[in-house]
Amino acid sequence: MKNSKLPVIILAIVILFGGSFYAYNTLSTREPQSAESDASGSPEQAQPEPDSSETPEEQTEIKAPDFKVFDADGNEVFLSDFSGQPAVINFWASWCPPCRAEMDYFQKASDTYSDQGVKFFMINSTDGDRETVETATTYFEENSYDMDMYFDLEFDASYKYSARSLPTTFFVDAQGNVVSYHPGSMSEESLFSAIDSILESKPE
Repeated sequence: MKNSKLPVIILAIVILFGGSFYAYNTLSTREPQSAESDASGSPEQAQPEPDSSETPEEQTEIKAPDFKVFDADGNEVFLSDFSGQPAVINFWASWCPPCRAEMDYFQKASDTYSDQGVKFFMINSTDGDRETVETATTYFEENSYDMDMYFDLEFDASYKYSARSLPTTFFVDAQGNVVSYHPGSMSEESLFSAIDSILESKPE
């Protein structure tokens, strides 16, 4: 996958400064929007300029924020529970056509990479109205998906990652750094390439 520092710098700004903007919109709408965009696209809100006192290397080392989601039994699950594992974090909903378009690729990726220690967080944007635990679970069952699905019942993960549109995917290496992110639906090739990139970075 072709990466440049700019998209990752933008991601750092999104995570650091986007939370309050997302919170405002969450209070107003309580639901992310479905949107497809190019991998090099950036979130909709205007972004502050990066701190010029930091080097590009410092700017692009972004610690993945911890978050709380819930499993199918209602248990709390945290990203930090899987510290030391590379992670793929996908925000999705069953009503979202671009999310459905890429779901087979994520299932194939889960089948391929889970045995290599990659943790998949398929985080459902569960607003309790348009999307519920039941509708998300039914969608997975009808399509025979067995990936690790979690429910963002309190929108904690969406807030922490400013995931205002669906789908959006983040790729975290074993050191807990966000290596890349992709707003919009992914191709199989780009998904597998992004996962390969987080496997290349090994803990010291």
